[in-house]
Amino acid sequence: RDIELARTIQMRIVKEFEHFSGDRFDVLCSSFMAKGVGGDFYTAVRYGGSRQLVCIGDVSGKGVAASLVTSVLHGIIHTFDLRLGLFPLIKSLNEFLLGTFQQDKYLTGIFVDIDQATGVAEVCDLGHGYGFVYSAGRLRRLVGGTENLPIGVTGDLSPTSFRYRLAPDDMLLLFTDGLFEQRNLRGEVFSIATVERLLRAYSGLGLESFRVKLFESFHHFRAAAPLQDDITVVLVKQAGAAAPLHEPGNSGIRSSPRS
Repeated sequence: RDIELARTIQMRIVKEFEHFSGDRFDVLCSSFMAKGVGGDFYTAVRYGGSRQLVCIGDVSGKGVAASLVTSVLHGIIHTFDLRLGLFPLIKSLNEFLLGTFQQDKYLTGIFVDIDQATGVAEVCDLGHGYGFVYSAGRLRRLVGGTENLPIGVTGDLSPTSFRYRLAPDDMLLLFTDGLFEQRNLRGEVFSIATVERLLRAYSGLGLESFRVKLFESFHHFRAAAPLQDDITVVLVKQAGAAAPLHEPGNSGIRSSPRS
């Protein structure tokens, strides 16, 4: 009964599927847990008129303990004054995790603060590494700031971030590692190259259609193999054209590996 209650609470916070439609951006989030409850979470919060915070995270460990941590992190994010910026938010999350769990629990994640008026996204990757941009027919990995430590590891957390301008046809994709660590019955892992092929075929159909095709391909790949880890996906795409960005070009990307 306790596990079922924890699952019910987590599913109210981290729903299996949510689609947030805005004036300029659409955000689609999807998550399912390997053991009913787990350590994955996402959130998408509009604030300050034209701004939106989107984040994805993976708490160390699985099961009920990890799900309880995600619930508290979700609460901190939704009650924090996001107008203070990404770094004060990350510092607050770090103080909670480190002070409460003394390095027994930590969080990898990607935090994205989007200015919907310009299409500029400030991206902070906290030891996560599964952020991508699909642009001009290619899937490229977000690499700026990937040297940052996870949240909850050290009190001296001083992360760096970078900015990326989302063009009208770009798609931002955030994943947790469960998608790419899943093995099929032959011991093969689900590949980034497969995601890129699906994007070329289906990204023009919209976020919901792409999500369906992605998970159809994933479950066909694993077949009878057990689900090995929690899986969370966050997709972001502009609904309209962005204003010009008078800042340095997009430097925090590189081509994705072909494996």
